[in-house]
Amino acid sequence: MKRLLTVLTLLSLLLILTASVQVPVQAATMAPVAAVAANSQASPDAPVPAATVYICKSPSAVAYHSDGDCRGLNRCTHTIVRVSKESAVEYGYRACGYCY
Repeated sequence: MKRLLTVLTLLSLLLILTASVQVPVQAATMAPVAAVAANSQASPDAPVPAATVYICKSPSAVAYHSDGDCRGLNRCTHTIVRVSKESAVEYGYRACGYCY
């Protein structure tokens, strides 16, 4: 509950800030997503570590998924990347309620 309130507060703040300053807020929001994507597997043929999860590279995404076909990823309109579970947790993602 506390995390939800924090997320809602941050989203409200972002909404207020984006009304006046579009570019810096967007760049700041995308920084963790870009860092996670940099750690992702580049090739689909690369060996997959045992603790691999999938994330949506959207700034509003909050969960990691055990299955790339999870229904929680159906709404993702951005790129879906494969990363280590440790990286996903480090960047603030939580386990999906559907596939975990």
